[in-house]
Amino acid sequence: MRPTYEVRLFGAITDEQAFATIPMVAKMPLGALAFAMVAIGQTRAGCAEVRLGDEYYTYYNVRIEGTTFQYDREVQ
Repeated sequence: MRPTYEVRLFGAITDEQAFATIPMVAKMPLGALAFAMVAIGQTRAGCAEVRLGDEYYTYYNVRIEGTTFQYDREVQ
C-alpha cells in the first residue's frame, strides 16, 4: 500500500499561506509533488512542502516545463 502525502504549494518562498493543499498517493515524496502539480495543472511553485506524518520535505523554485521537472531542495 502506498502512503498518502500532503502536498502544499506556495506561490513564493516567503508566502505563509499555501495556495493549494493536495492529498496525493505515491511511492516517494518527489513523485507526490509531481503528480499533485500535474493534477491541478500547475507548472510553477515558489515553494512546496510534502508531508507524511512527522516527516516533511521542502522544495523551492519548482517548475514543470514539458517533460522536465526542476526544483531546488532544502538541505536537511
